[in-house]
Amino acid sequence: MNLLEMAEQIISENDLDQMTEKQYRRSMRRLGEFLGRTPEIEDLTYDCMNKFLAWLADVRGNSRVTVKSYRSGVTRVWNYAAMLGLCDFYDRRRLKSPKLSYGPPVAWNPEAINALLRGAQKVEGELRCGIKASDMLCAWILVGYQSGMRPIDLRLLKWESIDFDRKIIQITQNKTGKPHTACFDDVCSAALKAISKPKREHVFPLKKWGMRRWTLILFDAAEEFGFRHTFRQGLGVLRKSHGTEVCRQSGLHVAAESLGHVSGSRIARAHYVAPEALRPGTLPPPLPTKTRQTRQTSQSVNQSSSDSIRRTIDAK
Repeated sequence: MNLLEMAEQIISENDLDQMTEKQYRRSMRRLGEFLGRTPEIEDLTYDCMNKFLAWLADVRGNSRVTVKSYRSGVTRVWNYAAMLGLCDFYDRRRLKSPKLSYGPPVAWNPEAINALLRGAQKVEGELRCGIKASDMLCAWILVGYQSGMRPIDLRLLKWESIDFDRKIIQITQNKTGKPHTACFDDVCSAALKAISKPKREHVFPLKKWGMRRWTLILFDAAEEFGFRHTFRQGLGVLRKSHGTEVCRQSGLHVAAESLGHVSGSRIARAHYVAPEALRPGTLPPPLPTKTRQTRQTSQSVNQSSSDSIRRTIDAK
């Protein structure tokens, strides 16, 4: 059994998320690309795996996050092979593990989001289902900003999850499996109704890379209105913009709840709220006035006593 077959065996025996299944398959295919052949059990060595991880970073130019994802896929298969008695369990301290460093979250301000909306109205073309691209992009921007939902949840969003009467969206988050309720306003409601026909199950009938294509077209159109974005930014920044503006208005804990976090505000602070929206440091209470006056009085008395003793000595 080669490692590709072993990855398929793991997938068949476990109830895995679709993204996790793709991660395992992709890791094995990339390892085969590195080796130039189908990866075998004999390739599960520290020397081979460390060279593979270095190749991903140095030759393919993958980010540290991507390299760590490939590492997780390889080690999962390695553990499975060890469970079958085909090799020894790996020692994580002997495998390269890229250190992840995160900068402060960067969010778009309301002016930038308005520029995106104006740019979206300039986008021409239609989706295969007949929806105008401009209407779809406007709806995505408004729903993404007002709800703070992850891009994967937006792509999986179904019409049955939207309550237009109460203006709420009720979903089960794809990443955490936790239920979450988001809100939207009348402007967002009108944008959603504009793309409601033809009838279909999903609100945004696009895959990840199809949406990426329209995103790049949107960014180019929005530059005319002063919008600027940096490398690797996508419409997922709308989630950070939601968290930042809610934090600015109502505080960090409310922002974390609005983003669907159930474990406190630590993740929201680290990854979703721009620093300028956080509450600055607080001054401690002022020192007691009486203490300062007593200290000044004591110093005056000591100075007077010293002057008196000095005059007595001079007189003698």
